[in-house]
Amino acid sequence: VLLDPHGDLAEAALAYTRPDRPVLVFDPGDEAFPIPWNPLRGEGSESLRVSRLVAVLHRLFADSWGPRLEHLLRACLATVLVSERASLLLAYRFLIEPSLRERLATRARDPLLRAFWLSEFPKLPKGLQAEAVLPVTNKLGAFIANPTLRRIFGYEASRVNLARHLDAGGVLVAALSRARLGEDVASLLGGLLLAELEAVMLSRRTPEPPVSLYLDEFQHFAGERMGTILAEARKFGLRVTMAHQFRAQLPETLAAAIRGNVGTSVYFRLGAEDAAELAPDLAPVLTDVDLTRLARHQVAVRLLADGLPLPAFTARTLRAPPAQDGPGRVQAAREASRRRFGVTKDRVDAHLARTFPGPRHTT
Repeated sequence: VLLDPHGDLAEAALAYTRPDRPVLVFDPGDEAFPIPWNPLRGEGSESLRVSRLVAVLHRLFADSWGPRLEHLLRACLATVLVSERASLLLAYRFLIEPSLRERLATRARDPLLRAFWLSEFPKLPKGLQAEAVLPVTNKLGAFIANPTLRRIFGYEASRVNLARHLDAGGVLVAALSRARLGEDVASLLGGLLLAELEAVMLSRRTPEPPVSLYLDEFQHFAGERMGTILAEARKFGLRVTMAHQFRAQLPETLAAAIRGNVGTSVYFRLGAEDAAELAPDLAPVLTDVDLTRLARHQVAVRLLADGLPLPAFTARTLRAPPAQDGPGRVQAAREASRRRFGVTKDRVDAHLARTFPGPRHTT
């Protein structure tokens, strides 16, 4: 599994994929063949799926989050799951269409949800109802207003089954270019993919086959759950390789989780501040001055072997060998992924027009 926030690494990696392995190219920039994915129909129980989605949205909208918003969002998502057409777009409709809300709430299996939507919420004055719902619809509205997200999340028949794909030896390459998609969209998709992968790994009964996860600029996708993922990774057969540029990119809690759970660290040339903080991990072999003077392609390494740290050392990186028929392999992987996982843009737009009232869904 590779999550790339730029797109160039994903393109390079596709050149090295093997023809005999199924490759899922998750590229939201490929508008002609969107890949429908419904996170409400992913791994785990309904409550876990709701919690994963809420956690990702909380991280993305942390500056405008509150307990009432989270309560309404959880109640909304948990209720729409009674529908076979449950999706993020249906959740949006649930909040803005009273008749749909009543119809689905009546079918809710949880008596507390039924009581909330059918008794408590309707008793609020209309103005308070609108005030309570507005922050939630603003968040879910991101899936409505953005055509790329609308086509991915609005087609409730998900074409992505990550557990089945990985167990079959499949490869997932996610090209989440922040320049093309926007920072918020790329972070949202990356966070949801990472949350889905965590759920897949935690549901495994055996660590076989092992799964390798590569996160470039991982701070764009990883939240506080990253520490848990790292702590549990080995138990469930997950091998994690993460890259970022400098320490200040990471919140304190995330940085502490990484230093406490990562076995092997590789450092390219560091700035003075980062070198001073990280030098104790490499002492007495290397100093902070050594870390600021590493040459091009030279790295400092802290290696864990058989559970024990080895003395630090320096090494040089090697160039990747040229891929055989690189451009041809990239094109073949993309076309195979389109056939297996994608749906034509016109088909998705027609589906949205039938199932979601409102403005046209084409761009």
